[in-house]
Amino acid sequence: MIEYYIYPKTSLIGSIRFEDVQASNTVTYPSKSVGGDENIFSNSYSFRAPQILLSFMAKKIISRSRFSILGGVNIGILLADKQEERVFINKPNIKFPDLDSLGGLYSTKGYTPSFSDDSRTSITFYKGEIYQRTALQLGLTAGLQYDLPIYTLDEATQKFVTLTPSVLFNYNLTTYSDYEKLRAWNVSAGFVLKVGL
Repeated sequence: MIEYYIYPKTSLIGSIRFEDVQASNTVTYPSKSVGGDENIFSNSYSFRAPQILLSFMAKKIISRSRFSILGGVNIGILLADKQEERVFINKPNIKFPDLDSLGGLYSTKGYTPSFSDDSRTSITFYKGEIYQRTALQLGLTAGLQYDLPIYTLDEATQKFVTLTPSVLFNYNLTTYSDYEKLRAWNVSAGFVLKVGL
């Protein structure tokens, strides 16, 4: 992170960081088989979107305090993203029949459905990078910081070694997938150790 003061209480910040957004969801529903037995099926969906994130923000110190507010924009580049969709039976001793006998079984994403393993209790409908992904991500960031000087380098020029607890809120303007309109927001907290130069 680089922070450049343009006025005593106003600065510009540039940062680069790694962010890994992950999400998953499982929905369970009952279903009657042809013989009348009740099978419990679940649909499982997960995705992972690691990215290198460049942030450009303005920072304003709140008058007569060490607190400051931040706001700016993000540019992210997705790396090795993943998405998976499965349906599985979560009832013992029940298996799916052959895939050929499951009429109308297809994927809208060009992926050929297959059994997830030899137990034939799970079918993978899609597995790969996020479908119709948007590799370049744009977003907004807002946050709050508290500057705590821990060592004085030069009192005359107000240069310190500073420990800065930070809380940032990030909101994606672009979607991860044009097809499914996947969008994310997240809150991150941490500490920054800054050295005045």
